[in-house]
Amino acid sequence: MKSFLYSIALVLIFSSCEKTADIDVPENPPMMAAFSFLREGSPIDVMLEEVVPVFSKVRREPGPIVGAKVQIIYGTTVLNLVEAGQTPGRYVDTSYHRVIAGENYQLKVSKAGFPSLSAACTVPNYMPNTIRYDYSAAPDPSQESDSIRRIGFYWNDQPGVKNYYRIASEVHFPINSVREVYFSNKNITDFGKDGQEIFSGLGSFYLPDTGAPITRLESTLDLMVMDMHASAYMQSFDAIYTTGDNPFGEPVIAYTNIQGGLGVFGALSRKFFTMKIY
Repeated sequence: MKSFLYSIALVLIFSSCEKTADIDVPENPPMMAAFSFLREGSPIDVMLEEVVPVFSKVRREPGPIVGAKVQIIYGTTVLNLVEAGQTPGRYVDTSYHRVIAGENYQLKVSKAGFPSLSAACTVPNYMPNTIRYDYSAAPDPSQESDSIRRIGFYWNDQPGVKNYYRIASEVHFPINSVREVYFSNKNITDFGKDGQEIFSGLGSFYLPDTGAPITRLESTLDLMVMDMHASAYMQSFDAIYTTGDNPFGEPVIAYTNIQGGLGVFGALSRKFFTMKIY
C-alpha cells in the first residue's frame, strides 16, 4: 500500500513540473523543385514549384514557380523555354524540337531569390522490336465464370548497355471492357542478364462472369526504357505509394538528381505492343 501511494506521489510531483515548450524551428532557405521526363520523339516541358519544408512555422501547399529562366542545352544548341499560360509553373519549348534518342541534355534554371538548378540526362536509344507473352488461365477460358488469369512478357535486351525498364499492361475483351494487369514489380533491369532475354514476371488480372464465354482477349504492354535517373525516381515513387500512411513502414526519400534543389530530370523511350491472346 505504501509503495502504491509513493508511486502516485511521484506521478503528481513530476506532472506538476510539466511545462509547455515552444521549439524554435529554423527557417529553411528558399528552394525550387524541377520535374521533367524527356521522351524520345516528343516535345520538352519542365514543371517548377517551390519546396515547402515539412517542419515550418506556417503550413501551406507548394506553389508554382513563375518568372524563371529555364534552358535546355544539348550539343551547341540552347533552347529557352517559355511559360505556358494555362498552367502556372509549366515551361515549354516553342521551337518544335523533338527529343533525340541517344542525346545528352542539360537543364539549367535560375530565379531571383532561389539557388540555381542544374541536371543532366541521356535519352535511351534502344527499344525492343518484338514482344512475346506467356499466358495462363484457371479455369479454362471457355467456362462461364469469374477467374484469375496471369500473363508475362519477354523481350531481348540490348547488349553492352545498362538498361532500365518499366512496364504496365492492360487486357481488353468484348463490350469495351478493360482490366489492369498487376505486377509485383514494375521496374526491371538487365543486371546479370545483359544481352539476354528479359522476363517481366507473371502479372495477374481478373476477368468477371459475363454470362457468356469470352471469345476475344487482347493484351497491351506499355514498355518504357528509362535512363537511371527516371528509373530511380519511379522506384522511389512506387515505394512511397506502397508505404502510404502505414505508421510502421520505413520512411522513403524520393530520388532526386537536381543540383541546387529537388526533383528529377530524366529520360525515356516508350512503345505500346498489342497482342491477341485468343
